[in-house]
Amino acid sequence: DPDSLKEPYGQYWILGDPRRIEQVIRNLLTNAIKYSGEDTMIYGGIYRRVRQDGIAEVWLKVQDQGIGIAPEDQKHLFERFYRVDKARSRSMGGTGLGLAIAKETTEMYGGRIWVESKLGEGSTFWTAFPLTDPPQDTDTDGGEDSGSSLGYEGQEAGKEEAGHDER
Repeated sequence: DPDSLKEPYGQYWILGDPRRIEQVIRNLLTNAIKYSGEDTMIYGGIYRRVRQDGIAEVWLKVQDQGIGIAPEDQKHLFERFYRVDKARSRSMGGTGLGLAIAKETTEMYGGRIWVESKLGEGSTFWTAFPLTDPPQDTDTDGGEDSGSSLGYEGQEAGKEEAGHDER
């Protein structure tokens, strides 16, 4: 359904360590930059979606115009130390852990991560995190919070993305 993804308007909260969620985003952006050519664009987006089961999510998208990933490699992409092109990967640096860490972190906070890619056309990486209520300022004993929330303030936009199957 093309109306299932909308750019956010307002403020949305996900439960998790902001540094770890930032690392997920950084890993996806680093890969997009690393595997894209010099004269290509990298796109990002943040969208709100309500699943069929009623759970609201925020979807993060990182899309590149890079070399793309073959279907047989896509199923192993989030495994520790997996490298699509071992020779090329060695020359570009990295350990083969970035996407595995992104997957572990995303799943730790109740989310999911996946890739859509075609060889020669680039890749789009998606993460989806369940939304939570904003934190309440009820800490009156001076103790530390038991968790953290990461907020995002969206702006109204008219652009809509095509819907995607739940993963």
